[in-house]
Amino acid sequence: MHDKLLRQLTPSQRKAIFHVEGPLLVLAGPGSGKTRVITYRVAALIDSGIQPYNICAITFTNKAAEEMRQRVVALGTPAGPHISTFHSLCVAILRQYADRAAISPNFSIYDESNQARCIKQAVKDCELDTTNFPPPRCLENISKLKNNLIDVDIFKIEADDFLRKTLARIYARYQHILAEHNALDFD
Repeated sequence: MHDKLLRQLTPSQRKAIFHVEGPLLVLAGPGSGKTRVITYRVAALIDSGIQPYNICAITFTNKAAEEMRQRVVALGTPAGPHISTFHSLCVAILRQYADRAAISPNFSIYDESNQARCIKQAVKDCELDTTNFPPPRCLENISKLKNNLIDVDIFKIEADDFLRKTLARIYARYQHILAEHNALDFD
């Protein structure tokens, strides 16, 4: 790593770049140099003998991922590090191991409008009144269940009152609709 580049960094940034053992998480506010730190870290890892295909750099936005790719190339590092957004990495993993997740590798990921359409259909298919079971609220509850890793079959068993049993029916129907369309939601 060139001394000129290192002089542009704070001590904590240099520490992050030369962190040796295990993964590294860089958390900092906007404009604080996260992309530069991660880019320089990729270069430092390659300089230390790590093969580029063994490096994975993840960021949140497409813009930051593209900027990181360009900076890595500008530093003269060889092609090969995986640089992407968190979401694109997850999609790539899901597509690669789709059979293990019992999904088709050519699935779609539904955005909020498609999710809203599916949850409305699920409530309707369960012959429920949307006044008593507002689709956005149902989707919010299903999202919470999924984020707590409570799958529909478990929730059906655990549902112990009318509202939870009804939500379990809606959840099951919602998942069925997603499966019919070979789709996943963000949860």
